[in-house]
Amino acid sequence: MAKTTNNGDEPKKSRKGLDLLYRLTHYDSYHSYRVRMAIVRSLLWLAVVLYIYKLFIPNYQTDILVNDIIIFLLGSYLIAYYSVTAKASIMFKDSAYVMRKIAFSGVISNSWNIYDGILKDPEEGEVSVEITFFKEKAFLVNVFDLMRKNGKTLPLTKDDIENLKRYIEVLDGSQALRKKFEAYATLSDEMVKTLSDAGILLTRLDNHYRTKPYRWDYARTTGKWSNALFGYPSSWKAYRLNTVKIDHDKMDQQQAGLKNPNLSEEESYINLNR
Repeated sequence: MAKTTNNGDEPKKSRKGLDLLYRLTHYDSYHSYRVRMAIVRSLLWLAVVLYIYKLFIPNYQTDILVNDIIIFLLGSYLIAYYSVTAKASIMFKDSAYVMRKIAFSGVISNSWNIYDGILKDPEEGEVSVEITFFKEKAFLVNVFDLMRKNGKTLPLTKDDIENLKRYIEVLDGSQALRKKFEAYATLSDEMVKTLSDAGILLTRLDNHYRTKPYRWDYARTTGKWSNALFGYPSSWKAYRLNTVKIDHDKMDQQQAGLKNPNLSEEESYINLNR
């Protein structure tokens, strides 16, 4: 009988590569999406750097190898970019769906959006939502919006701030649910002052939770061309958002009909915002 060999190590090596590809193209939060997108864009920038190097420092012996590397990087970039953005479209649709749902409770705003967050404590049944004040657009879309003076949503209006406070207040009262919801956001120093003056309690978080907006998204959102370059804030920090004073009696009334075991977590979460 022929002796068989155990090639168990080979599948393990291949699985490592597949796991890396999976982590690159799959994510469960807005922050994770931005990390993946940064990795994908680094492939494009690396290809550009190699092309510039080839132009200014020609070497006929290595040109073929450099060309092959550039082609490989561009191909990898296109595949990864398509994979990441395809899933991102689903994430953005889910966010828009939730925003429409909470709009029925009167919390309406075009200045901020919510996504699944990474600030979680499974032992305490805590999950989080990341509040973002900037919508991602393509570079040309940002330029055209700036030219037409569209898309400006900062600074926040009084109504936007009041709606945000109402939403955070409801999250603060979510302890009655099976899970506790926390809200956090990445803010500039100016935004910190605006929200603090409005009565929102901000607790500094580690930079691990920070998700800085792209420069041209920030310029479109503020309506100023210069904010894409010189006016872009140098300091961005992540903060947990809470209300300073919560009307617990009101929260108890809102939550009275929410403890229905037949409701899913998503339905309970949406009902909490009504």
